[in-house]
Amino acid sequence: MFWEAENLKVNDFKVTRHFVVYVSNDEKLKAFYGGKKKLITEYFDYYHVGEDFVVYEYAKHVYLFRSGITTEICDWCKADARDSILRVIKQPGSILEITLRDTTVEISREVETTTIRTYRMEKNMFSWTDAGYNLKLLWKNEIWDMGVDHPGKWQGGANILVWTDNFDQNFKCFYNGMIYDLESQIPKYSYTSDNTVAYLDYNGNFKIFYKGKTQQISQFEPTNLIARDNLVSYMMGNQFKVFYDGKEYELENYLPKSYGMIQSQLVYMDYYEKLAIFSAGELKRNLTTEKIRDLSLFHDVVLYTTGINTVNALWEGKAYVY
Repeated sequence: MFWEAENLKVNDFKVTRHFVVYVSNDEKLKAFYGGKKKLITEYFDYYHVGEDFVVYEYAKHVYLFRSGITTEICDWCKADARDSILRVIKQPGSILEITLRDTTVEISREVETTTIRTYRMEKNMFSWTDAGYNLKLLWKNEIWDMGVDHPGKWQGGANILVWTDNFDQNFKCFYNGMIYDLESQIPKYSYTSDNTVAYLDYNGNFKIFYKGKTQQISQFEPTNLIARDNLVSYMMGNQFKVFYDGKEYELENYLPKSYGMIQSQLVYMDYYEKLAIFSAGELKRNLTTEKIRDLSLFHDVVLYTTGINTVNALWEGKAYVY
């Protein structure tokens, strides 16, 4: 069903799998889920959205909104969120707490002055460098030491973290509780997604590490490389390809005019401007009889426009017209 949450233009909004969080025209923070609109708060200084929660601050107090209920986390503190991760720095004392789903772990004290140098929040892990520039991460509610200090660029996705070792020039990876030596020389670039790292090695070979194994995809550099969630898409010459679940699939012999990826789904506008979807290893073409435009992807809902201004929503294989 199509629901009207507001009749005036909103100032900001964020879409998750569970709800839509937005700032209304009168600057109130609201959520829409389950067919109902919920006022979260009339006053806030900032807000961040996780996969099923909202954290916001007002007058030095930080609050958590989850399952329709608002609770105060702390006062004189700072917080941010991403995916399933909630990060809170409590003051005074600067205690850093990380909550992964429903479990909270205290990382350290005196965070802002001595302990945390830099940090990243990636899907289901929190990584950081400590006072000695040692790279560590929190994964499955345990703190893991990567055994490297002063790491080069590091990045991650669900269950995976990759980094360069500036001392021995190795390219390394933490995956599912184990550390792998991927390359003895720093690659030219790398991109991570869930359980996956796609990279161009020192010699120009395109490789993908997936669930503990490295595959050489090509001796040539791809273009238009995007790694997100469970997918890696790229152009190899004039071929538009996607890597999914350890396999490479060729979709088209051109770069689509518009496309988007989320979870295990890639949606695109084909050569004839019709809708096509690659989902969990299967490609379906000609899903629309009319030409489409304004293609957008919000989790498992595809929005597109046909005709002059007809909005369509494709959900679970069925199209709905607004």
